[in-house]
Amino acid sequence: MKTVSPFKTNTPDGIRNLWRTPDYAFVPLDGEFDFGVDVAASVKNAKVPAFITQEENALTVNWASRCLPFAGRAAWCNPPYDDIGPWLVKAEYEAKANALVTVLLVPHTPDSGWWPTRASEIRVVTGVNRDGKRNISGRIQFLREDTGKPAGNQNKGSCYIIYGPGTLGNMTTKYVPITWLYEETTRINEERKQLELLQGIPNAS
Repeated sequence: MKTVSPFKTNTPDGIRNLWRTPDYAFVPLDGEFDFGVDVAASVKNAKVPAFITQEENALTVNWASRCLPFAGRAAWCNPPYDDIGPWLVKAEYEAKANALVTVLLVPHTPDSGWWPTRASEIRVVTGVNRDGKRNISGRIQFLREDTGKPAGNQNKGSCYIIYGPGTLGNMTTKYVPITWLYEETTRINEERKQLELLQGIPNAS
């Protein structure tokens, strides 16, 4: 069943499904899973050096075979939000057939018809109440591919849906404060910079 994007947007049709994932929504998960491939990417928005574009039709490609040999056996997926269901089906298949872990960043809309029943884990990104101080929204600010700027206020929260071999159907639910994503991104990036310095690799930043 074709799903409808829960995000209201004034973005032109040509780039509506080409959001870039901000680093803070990717780096902490990459630090955990060491992604070997980005399966829903373009040249401009890929988060992993190995990636599959729309032109290749990722739903018909063996994801595990496209993983970088020196990375983890895991796929990153920020799918087009107007048709999420087939990506969940494909992720479950890859877990069963190829022992591949897939992490999908999708809207947290459990009332949607595409909502999974066989996932391994769901991690919900939450806001933070700062005890009377300025509260922090848990809504991820995606970036427009054409400008690289935040796309504006999202009207839905986000979650990570994880499929992995041996744990399908567990549907374990966890809650991840968005501030943890910020802090973990800073920590991991600093560790990577230090490692590059030790190895004598020039830092790209």
